[in-house]
Amino acid sequence: PIVLLFLSVFTYINNKDKINLGFNLFKNYAIWWIVFLGLLFRLSDNGFSFWSDELYTLTSAGYPYDSFAATFSDPGNPPLFFIFARFWTALFGMEESTCRLLPLIFSTASIYAIYIFVKRNFDKNAALLSSFLFAVNLYSVYSAQEFRCYSLCALFSVLSAYLLFEIIKYKKNKDFILYTFLSILMANTCLLYTSPSPRDGLLS
Repeated sequence: PIVLLFLSVFTYINNKDKINLGFNLFKNYAIWWIVFLGLLFRLSDNGFSFWSDELYTLTSAGYPYDSFAATFSDPGNPPLFFIFARFWTALFGMEESTCRLLPLIFSTASIYAIYIFVKRNFDKNAALLSSFLFAVNLYSVYSAQEFRCYSLCALFSVLSAYLLFEIIKYKKNKDFILYTFLSILMANTCLLYTSPSPRDGLLS
């Protein structure tokens, strides 16, 4: 195999004008390959049992058959993610892997949002690198596999940064309005970050 590899590389170098390996296909659609890679990472191993905070999300504020007022009953946990969770579980059920598709969607959307933000304010290569690093980042993968608000917070953070740069550069009223609205959503998603999972020990 090693000899064949060297022969293949030598053949390609001497005939690269005649051989098309599809590099342009990867280059032109690189962000979608990165999103797909991030999605694969986030889909892997997402059916493990709920831990305590995820159970709280499901059985208390996010439980679809309780009174809707239960969503607002905990002053330490703002209600926005719980509202999403209630509708999600009402539609798709309460299995671990099904529930975790909701934060997975937010986290995967963050990959593309990072690409758009960095590309608009820097350049395409920096945007691809940034989105790739987020796609394979262990913490972002773990938070995408937890039925908690962390991946939604990450998405809101990227969107707010995008709007803040737009305000600094263009000072348009619509950007101020959108930034204010997004800030309200963020304040109603999470008050602070604590250690979200026993699996954080893997990161140390």
